[in-house]
Amino acid sequence: MPRPVKEVTMATTAELLLAYRKELAQGGMRPDTIDELTKAAAQQLIANDGLRVRVEPVPPPGAPS
Repeated sequence: MPRPVKEVTMATTAELLLAYRKELAQGGMRPDTIDELTKAAAQQLIANDGLRVRVEPVPPPGAPS
């Protein structure tokens, strides 16, 4: 019997940066250093991978919002 396929979703840019920021803070880094490293990481992620966002389904015309 075939196993069900689990949908794989990529983390958004924001999710990756939040996880990175949390890891740095848990490591005891200073807040200003965390800000600098997170900014640099954001620039590299977007330059290398593009901006990844979660796409919400678009309701059909006339559907209640």
